[in-house]
Amino acid sequence: MINEDSLFQAMIDAAKTHHGIVSNIKWSNGITYCFLFDGMWFPLRATINHARRLQGLPDNANKNQCEGDLRTLLDPLKPLIKQIPLTANQLATATFADQIEGRKRKWEAINSLNAKQQLIQGYA
Repeated sequence: MINEDSLFQAMIDAAKTHHGIVSNIKWSNGITYCFLFDGMWFPLRATINHARRLQGLPDNANKNQCEGDLRTLLDPLKPLIKQIPLTANQLATATFADQIEGRKRKWEAINSLNAKQQLIQGYA
C-alpha cells in the first residue's frame, strides 16, 4: 500500500515529465484510466506504480490494484477516475464539467465528514 508522500512525489514527477523535465515516470499515447487532481488528469497506473517504486514496492500493479490503492489512500474524497485520451508524457487538462464533478465529490465527502462529526458529538 502506498502512502501520501510517495503518491504526491509521483504526481510531482508526472508534472515534471509533463513540463519536459527529466523524470522517472513516463506514459504512452492512448485512452488511459486517469484520476483527477487539481484540474489535471494523472495516468492511474503510471502514477501509482511510480509511487510504489518510490517506496520499494513492486511496481507492476494492474488497474484494479492501482485504483484500490488510490481509493484507500484518498478515502473519503472519492477520487474521480475515468478513461481519458492522453498524449505521451503529457497530462490532460480536465474539462469544466469534470472539474465540477471533482468539486462535487469533495463537497459530498466534506458534508459526510461533517455529518459524522455531528453524530459523534451528539453521543459525547
